[in-house]
Amino acid sequence: MSHGAPLLVFALNVQAPPLRQLLVPMQAAGFPVALGTGIVGEAGAEALDSPEWDAAFIRWNQPEMHEVALLERMVCDEDEEGMVRVTEAMNQVLQWEDQVGRLIVAAHLQQTQAVYALQLLDALFTDEDHPAWGAFDILLRVLADYTDGLIYVEGEGYLDADGELLLSEEDAPASPGKSV
Repeated sequence: MSHGAPLLVFALNVQAPPLRQLLVPMQAAGFPVALGTGIVGEAGAEALDSPEWDAAFIRWNQPEMHEVALLERMVCDEDEEGMVRVTEAMNQVLQWEDQVGRLIVAAHLQQTQAVYALQLLDALFTDEDHPAWGAFDILLRVLADYTDGLIYVEGEGYLDADGELLLSEEDAPASPGKSV
């Protein structure tokens, strides 16, 4: 099972990129990664070229194949969980102190059409130096660029597709149990 909050992309464009457009940049950067749409094995050419997908496993091929994350796509008009994620994000952002960043992110969230959640799997929690972290950076940026999305990383904040921090979690109000 996964731990912690997922990495999120709040997308303005409802059209999903074909999985191949996510896979190729990670492989081009030298990461031994594969995508799968089923419980086992890699996605075939037809699945990789289709923009019609709801979930994909990110699989690492070295030293042996193992799953490192699950990427889920939630269309806000069709999936209640997608709307819940947008609402939770909006409620959180509206409490932050950075007015300019808050306005930029809140305006984006109001127009969000789809949410992508990258659920991290156990392999990453047993190996904090796992090279998949670098692949995820590429994956999230390509996804955000393709969908006109904003990336949310817990502990960092909201970033654009270029990795520029738009709203930092440092500006989040302190809550019970959260150190400042």
